[in-house]
Amino acid sequence: MIDQKTIFNDFKNLLIEINHHLPDDYRALLKREFEASGENPDYLELILRNEETASAEGLPLCQDCGTVCVNVRKGRELCLDFSMELAVNSAVREVYTGREYRCSQSCSPIERANTGDNTPVVFSMEETEEQGLTVEVMIKGGGSENLAFADMLSPSDGPDQVIEHILSRLLPRIADACPPVIVGVGLGGGLDRAALLAKKALFREPGTASTAAYLADFEKKLKARLNSSGIGPFGLAGKLAVLSVQAEEAPCHIASLPVAVNVMCHSYRVGRLIYES
Repeated sequence: MIDQKTIFNDFKNLLIEINHHLPDDYRALLKREFEASGENPDYLELILRNEETASAEGLPLCQDCGTVCVNVRKGRELCLDFSMELAVNSAVREVYTGREYRCSQSCSPIERANTGDNTPVVFSMEETEEQGLTVEVMIKGGGSENLAFADMLSPSDGPDQVIEHILSRLLPRIADACPPVIVGVGLGGGLDRAALLAKKALFREPGTASTAAYLADFEKKLKARLNSSGIGPFGLAGKLAVLSVQAEEAPCHIASLPVAVNVMCHSYRVGRLIYES
């Protein structure tokens, strides 16, 4: 039985872990991409030294402790007798106020008053054919989130036109997102679905290619074009502005081509909890 107390405690511990430590798979991606690109290793050293300092001194990886984004995948046969959304919001409230992390949530986009406890989280939940429960969490800084966009393109546009559109929107501002970044792309659905797909793409294991060959080819081409910009780490010029492009798709109306992009900065704060049913 998966109970609320277990979720609450495990989620608190995960929040603390990803605020202070880069995941092993992401650290491996960093090293692999820096070596493959021939990028200046001093930039990599700065990123890793920042993590070492954060871990040693109990400080967050970034002063922007961000918006907490949560995606829950629940097996169809699993029944929960509590609200997952309330449970994770309670955990965020306790961690962010108790550890004095910077709280970044406004009550209203117009009045801008701070909620004072970094809630509410951005929450989504889906039923799947999987067994058990998976709780994915991402801490999303404002610099990278501000690069997100969703547009409706012509259904006659092919992959090359989609790439050109993404380049036109990302390149003028990508240095603001603390590169090297991971770029999530959502294609199809509707405007709302595409935006969700772009963010969900960032939950994928960093550096993995799509299992669909045509999407993997799209990811590879877009990554190469972004890295040929010369923007480089921290926007200081170089060969590696993007570590990975990760695209997800959904069916869409024959008259539409929704395209959305979301970006994750080099302080990659993503983790997950997995429970058996």
